[in-house]
Amino acid sequence: MAAEGALKCVKFLVFFFSFVFCFTVLLSLIFLLELAAAVTGYVFKNKVHGLVEDGLWAAVRGYEGDAALSATVDGIQRELSCCGVNNYTDWASVGSFGANDSVPSSCCRQPGASCNLRPTPATVFAKGCLPSLEAWVGRNVVVLAAMALGVAFFEVRDPRDG
Repeated sequence: MAAEGALKCVKFLVFFFSFVFCFTVLLSLIFLLELAAAVTGYVFKNKVHGLVEDGLWAAVRGYEGDAALSATVDGIQRELSCCGVNNYTDWASVGSFGANDSVPSSCCRQPGASCNLRPTPATVFAKGCLPSLEAWVGRNVVVLAAMALGVAFFEVRDPRDG
């Protein structure tokens, strides 16, 4: 009888240590993936710039055909106080905006009846959304990095430390 009890205890310990080993391996893989993503982001930051620029141009070109996309672009332009990709003249190459010499009303500095018609730097945000978005990321990169490090800390810390 004592041998059966000892055998059950050994089985439990083998299971427990196997579980802890698998959990440790999984957390290590996740940590390495996070580290690889951070290094890749840094190495390919110029390519990321190009992807963001292409995405913004696609959003501007699709502005008139998609209500959800229009709302997103309007939100970005209002939040970042920007207009177009590089500047407000980018809208001249987009459908009816180019034909009417206008920009979306979300570009207006002071919302009004016709602030978006015949835009000038005095009536609309002259700065483009690409430099504004890059500046926002630059201002918040410390916060983003701190969040990533915080997640990594909780993944690798020893639970016995409290």
